[in-house]
Amino acid sequence: MACTSCSRPLSTSPKRSSVNTITSRGIECAVHTWISSEQLLTNIQSERRSHQYCELDFENPPDIKGVVIIYHGYGAHSRFPTVRYLAELLSKSDYVVYGLDFPGHGLSPGLRGYVGSSRDLIEDGVNIFAFAKKRHPNIPIFLAGASMGGAIAIAVAERISKVNKNALQGMLLLAPMIRINVSCLHKTFLRVFRQIMPKVGISTTAEEDTTPNQYNDPARRAEALKDDLSYSGSLRVASAQSCLDLSTKVKRIIPEITCPFLCLIASNDVIVDNEGSMELMMRSPSQDKTLKAYNALHGLLCEKKPLRVEIERDIIHWLNKRSKNNQESKRDIINGRSEVVPSYGRCKELVTDGVRKVENHSVLQDLENALFGEMS
Repeated sequence: MACTSCSRPLSTSPKRSSVNTITSRGIECAVHTWISSEQLLTNIQSERRSHQYCELDFENPPDIKGVVIIYHGYGAHSRFPTVRYLAELLSKSDYVVYGLDFPGHGLSPGLRGYVGSSRDLIEDGVNIFAFAKKRHPNIPIFLAGASMGGAIAIAVAERISKVNKNALQGMLLLAPMIRINVSCLHKTFLRVFRQIMPKVGISTTAEEDTTPNQYNDPARRAEALKDDLSYSGSLRVASAQSCLDLSTKVKRIIPEITCPFLCLIASNDVIVDNEGSMELMMRSPSQDKTLKAYNALHGLLCEKKPLRVEIERDIIHWLNKRSKNNQESKRDIINGRSEVVPSYGRCKELVTDGVRKVENHSVLQDLENALFGEMS
């Protein structure tokens, strides 16, 4: 596998983890691109056969099925193991993949772990889409995201649909952060603190505290713990408010989400509330929507085999049915033969059937405990 240059390459040769930048809101944000070595080799051989020695078009190889833009979760980045696992899976299946490091995350500048507002997240998400669309104007584009990244993908999809309802081929959501349970009183206090001390850290979100509740595979859990670019410090006030605002917006715009989507949830998830994904399934008017639940933890691609293989297969199967040059599958979707979970009750049954019940834990629970523990 190899990565290609994107906007401003720091390396001239394709490497596994080359870094590039785009400008979003005046900030130079790091962008990562994945493309399979097989695609590059095919492109090179084609150029040689035709005796054309012009610059190779690494970004548009002949066998590309589609483009996928991945949005990472809070505190993570586009080379964080869970994001990289998805990117490598997709690139091996002939998709070009882009990942943006949001400001304050990964290799992008800014105060670590600081998210100024949900509007900033959405604007940055739209800008990386515009960048990819300009590079691949005739290739189907999908959005993907896990946890906070899933919520960003939904908000970006809604924004894009206002301009062009056909601009997106679909969304891939892995344990998306759609619903956060915070009382009205606590929301009021959070808004006040946001005005007074937006950058102050108010609770511990150390990676070692939450990792056992996110990843089942020991090797992949260890890799996530060793990552030195992720933010594992205190949850900042503005970041907490931004996550809350983002989830509130996503819940409000669900009736406007019409693009195809695949939503994968973990029955044992203690990081996000699966009720939000069920609400998305029920209230979205999309005619092509699928919800799948697995007996897994929050980090779906950090499960042990054979479950991880099943999850990966489901992802690729769904994308391939909606990718470039797959007309037969597209007819199946138009005729209503896509996999759609029919009812809210069935959604709940999928989540709870045969699985032990666990207490849901939101990203803001630490915030509530830190600020309001004595009041509750």
